[in-house]
Amino acid sequence: GSSTQPLCCGLAAPNSLPPFRPPLSSAFLASSSAMAMMSGSMPYMTEQHPYDTAYGLVKKLRADLEDLRAALHAEQQQRAAEVTELKQEVLALRETITKERTERQAISHKLMNDMTHETSTRVKSLEELKAMHRQHLGDLNTLLQDEIRDRKACENLRDTREMTAESERRAENDQIHKDINTQKAAYMATKDEHATRMNNMNHDLQVVVSYLRKVNSSWDSLRSGKLLSGNKGPAISASGNGFYGGGK
Repeated sequence: GSSTQPLCCGLAAPNSLPPFRPPLSSAFLASSSAMAMMSGSMPYMTEQHPYDTAYGLVKKLRADLEDLRAALHAEQQQRAAEVTELKQEVLALRETITKERTERQAISHKLMNDMTHETSTRVKSLEELKAMHRQHLGDLNTLLQDEIRDRKACENLRDTREMTAESERRAENDQIHKDINTQKAAYMATKDEHATRMNNMNHDLQVVVSYLRKVNSSWDSLRSGKLLSGNKGPAISASGNGFYGGGK
């Protein structure tokens, strides 16, 4: 970079500073200090030199300037190292980005090719599936029409059979009703006949019972009477008129 970059403290770069002058020797400084002390303590000595204050300020400024130069040099070295490191990182990042971009472009190209191939395969499969679906629908429609026709024929035949069976059942039902009515009439006639016969038998029994009662009363009167044939007569021999009289 340029050697005239401004610093944070407002000073210029080292090339714009005044030339460096070495500081005074320590012996000279010590002698100056001793002379100043002697001038202050001895009344007969001369007073302090008027440039001593300016010299102290200049000396302090030079010391500060040396510190600033050292700090600046260290800062420059540190910045240069950081810049070098940053440049290396930037180069590494550029290489990584370039490599990654190349890889991503290859992957994208491969994905596009795969997608194109997959799309064409899917479109072909879809067309085949549509054709197969249309064929299956046609076959199914044909089967449905055949089934409808067969079912209509079966329904017509069933209706005819049901109508025939219904007419036969109605005729049988009418015949059964007639037979039931005939059997009912016969039953009622038989019932009436049986009732009449039972009444006649009851009447006959009553008549017989009444006659038997009359006979019983007659028998009682007959048994209470004295029969002449009950007496025992003399024995009759076999050569007689045939009567035999029992007795002892």
